[in-house]
Amino acid sequence: MNQLVRAKDYIRAFFEKYGKYLDWVLRFVFAMILYMVIIFMTGYRSAVSSPFIAVLLAAIAAFLPPGMTSVIACALIVVEMTAVSIEMAAVSMIFISVMLLMYYVFRMGDSFLMSASLLFCLFRMPALILPMALLFPPLKIIPVIFGIVLYGIIIVVRKDFSVLASRSSLTLAGRINLFLGDFFTNERLLLVLLAVVLSMLVIYAFRVSRLNKAAMVSMIVGDVLFGSIMIFGNHFMNAGISYSMLALSLVLNAVMAFVIITFRFNFDYKRAEDVQFEDDEYYYYVKAIPKTRVSMSERRVENISQRDNADLPVRETEDINTGGVFRTRETEDTPGED
Repeated sequence: MNQLVRAKDYIRAFFEKYGKYLDWVLRFVFAMILYMVIIFMTGYRSAVSSPFIAVLLAAIAAFLPPGMTSVIACALIVVEMTAVSIEMAAVSMIFISVMLLMYYVFRMGDSFLMSASLLFCLFRMPALILPMALLFPPLKIIPVIFGIVLYGIIIVVRKDFSVLASRSSLTLAGRINLFLGDFFTNERLLLVLLAVVLSMLVIYAFRVSRLNKAAMVSMIVGDVLFGSIMIFGNHFMNAGISYSMLALSLVLNAVMAFVIITFRFNFDYKRAEDVQFEDDEYYYYVKAIPKTRVSMSERRVENISQRDNADLPVRETEDINTGGVFRTRETEDTPGED
């Protein structure tokens, strides 16, 4: 455990030193993967369906405010839908405009959650969304829902592409009715939405409880609930869920949760204390759980003075901890001086 704490301190010091550049790199890589997956899942308009366009858009998004990554992803989806039909582009634009309006009017923040939810769902691993409940309050579930809705638009159009792109089989109103009907009754979309929202709420409820190791318990309960909903829902609704992908996503979910718990919720429950105190009006009952820390190195004093050179200064070394990086500081003390 001490090695993990030391590693956390080193990583924190590294990010404090190079965080600005790492932020650009990580945002570029994330945006590039997201745009490439969107292009792969749609690919209806050849003018924008190329890896070069994905790299170019990711490079632009890396130097813009973080919220623009999601906005560019939404614009890319709308552009792809124009190749299907103008009606699908208009309906997608209305859905996306309402979501972005709600997002920016109510200032929900963390647009990364929308993009990450969309990406994980496109990879058919919605369980990777659940560890976010360890870091964010319940209000942040709304951007997650928006990401799942974008995923629903993509899979419904992909499913009905041959009919929606045909000008002869259905009228304008018929294509819109077909899309809306399949969107609001799509079993996979409804199942993923239900499982993710309920599991994240349960994870948050357990995380803020007074249980020992509440973060770990919350993830275990949330993962069991998510897996149960997906398995039973797929059995009764025939949603086409792949059990192998579900198992893989739960394994990766456990890895992500372990990393978050280690670096964010690293507490020493062995020294937990229930503290009680009072003032003139209230009694206070507090459960104090100290953080796990690596103890500071004790001072080492090395005396190199000899009998024949007693007037030489005494040199002492002291180990100090600066953000997880241990350095040695030397001080001199001349004998006989105050």
